[in-house]
Amino acid sequence: MDLILNYLDSIFPTTQQYGYLHLVIEDRLLSEKGEAFKKEIVRLKKGVLKNQHLR
Repeated sequence: MDLILNYLDSIFPTTQQYGYLHLVIEDRLLSEKGEAFKKEIVRLKKGVLKNQHLR
């Protein structure tokens, strides 16, 4: 499945690729939720939790 996703990423413009969209959404959430939320996410990322495990 990763090979298929990597291939699909390579044929779509950057702004339509999942990695780019993930960063745009993450930036928007961090901006909208405020500084306290952002600091908590940074704290969690420095620890055991990563955003992929929060789903």
